[in-house]
Amino acid sequence: GNGSQWELSRFCSLSNTRVIGAASKLLNHFKNNFQNDLNIISYADQRWSSGELYKTLGFDFVGNSEPSYWYMDDYKIRHHRSKFMKHNAVKIFNADQNKTEWEIMVENGYDRIWDCGTSKWLLK
Repeated sequence: GNGSQWELSRFCSLSNTRVIGAASKLLNHFKNNFQNDLNIISYADQRWSSGELYKTLGFDFVGNSEPSYWYMDDYKIRHHRSKFMKHNAVKIFNADQNKTEWEIMVENGYDRIWDCGTSKWLLK
């Protein structure tokens, strides 16, 4: 807020619950309370969404990101890549800093999976 950019980080509803126009109603409430401060970005995960809701709500399409990766451990738990950036991985695993992030992760039993990227949307 305060003249800066807002981010709509998630829109979801209860399972088996439908409120017609819920996203529009929530957005309109926000607009009515922050009229002079309206600059909202949001991202659609392209694995699940084409971003049609944003288009319907009046957001403009900004662009698509490149696919990104996550790490999976032996328990098939997904970890965001930032947790294991090389400088973090070196500390976490007491690893050789001459090795790459990927080499360190493989040596410690992690695998990498890729997503489909995101689409970015903006409402001014």
